[in-house]
Amino acid sequence: MARDVRGVPITQCGHLCQEERPDVVNRELLDFLADWN
Repeated sequence: MARDVRGVPITQCGHLCQEERPDVVNRELLDFLADWN
């Protein structure tokens, strides 16, 4: 079971957020992974 799950609303975005808003997705992903060991 996942212990650290996050959800982030992305405005002006449909079902392909990684293609439509890569700037937001990459920023959030890097922030999430910053604490990962």
